[in-house]
Amino acid sequence: MKIEARWLSQKGTRTDDNRDHAGIAGRHGEFLAIVADGATNGSNNGGYARAIVKAVVDWFAGTDDAWGHELMQAKLREIHQALRKSFPRGSASIILFHVTDKGSLTVLHSGDCLLGRHDG
Repeated sequence: MKIEARWLSQKGTRTDDNRDHAGIAGRHGEFLAIVADGATNGSNNGGYARAIVKAVVDWFAGTDDAWGHELMQAKLREIHQALRKSFPRGSASIILFHVTDKGSLTVLHSGDCLLGRHDG
């Protein structure tokens, strides 16, 4: 399976830092990509977004758990709970893509991260 990933991020106008983070992982004919956008309000939401991305990518690359949206939702809840100690007020939007070499595509999102098409 060949995947081409392109990433373009722009800092928002309401913060001094860019709070966008992305990660990719592949395993056994599967590909997972995640983009997280740390919320504008709060001082360390960029760090929170980065921690979510790292946890998801590390988990996916390091496990043979069979993919399913229910499993991913449960894993995201688990990651959220684990990060609560370090980021008690952490807030981020995410979009996650899972693709298989059989042509299956699953997209999960929360908050204002959405999937669209941009021509050009």
